[in-house]
Amino acid sequence: MSKAQPFCDGSHKGGAFVPTKYSADESKTVYFCGCKQSKNGALCDGTHKAL
Repeated sequence: MSKAQPFCDGSHKGGAFVPTKYSADESKTVYFCGCKQSKNGALCDGTHKAL
């Protein structure tokens, strides 16, 4: 619902969605999930390739 996807802008309030907190524990490249089907939380696991 956020207009700032994948980042939360509060648009989910009052709905069924719950934001997922992500903390970078180390410096590395990561890819955030845009399809919302990842089994890896907020991070992409390639599920979008099979949609």
